[in-house]
Amino acid sequence: MILAHRIRLDPKKVQATYLARAAGIARFAYNWALAEWGRQFEACKLNPALPKPNEAALRRQLNAIKRTQFPWMLEVTKNAPQMAIMQLGRAFQNFLEKRARYPRFRLKGSCNRRKARAKLARLHARIANVRSNGLHQLSASITRRFHTIGIEDLHVKGMLGNRCLSRGIADMGFAELRRQLDYKAKRRGGQVIVIDRWYPSSKTCSCCGYKLEVLSLDVRHWTCPECAMHHDRDVNAAINLRIARAGTAC
Repeated sequence: MILAHRIRLDPKKVQATYLARAAGIARFAYNWALAEWGRQFEACKLNPALPKPNEAALRRQLNAIKRTQFPWMLEVTKNAPQMAIMQLGRAFQNFLEKRARYPRFRLKGSCNRRKARAKLARLHARIANVRSNGLHQLSASITRRFHTIGIEDLHVKGMLGNRCLSRGIADMGFAELRRQLDYKAKRRGGQVIVIDRWYPSSKTCSCCGYKLEVLSLDVRHWTCPECAMHHDRDVNAAINLRIARAGTAC
């Protein structure tokens, strides 16, 4: 029985940048060695006294010139270009033993790159379709059950500045939901009332009207110091929006 382990990398941004740079340097080293191999092989045919190219000699040659000609290769581990040339040596060995075709220049515009781009495009298309389907179902359900709908005009661009919530907020598609609510409500004879974004719906007590000075986002429940009414943050905001909506409708 042959067992194998598949390890998925989850690098941070700095690590991903480093890996991308190392992959680019490995590709450059592979292409450089392939071109140099061909040049040296042609020179050997003209002068049989010259040594035939091999991957060990090419690795030593690259090490001798990279500090002066390619100093940017020193930004990553030396294993990246060295392993690329060793892979080229195995490729030529397979070619000479008639197990593979002549090595070609590499990892931009390759078939594997096109396959990866197509796979990523299908994934993004599926995510977009799932998001669109969810928004259509939600907006259709709301406009089907309610005639008058009150929503808050949120400052989405400012909310995206919160690094903890930005991904979830961007994934929700608030603008698209508002657009769908608007035209679906009109189609059913209803209306959408937009409450001003600066209206303190969460910080205002829906019972007595007391307004808190500060209410951080992590506080989900609070008690009014004026009337001692205990509030759920979201429920209290919804009640205040209903009150504001009624005032706007009048």
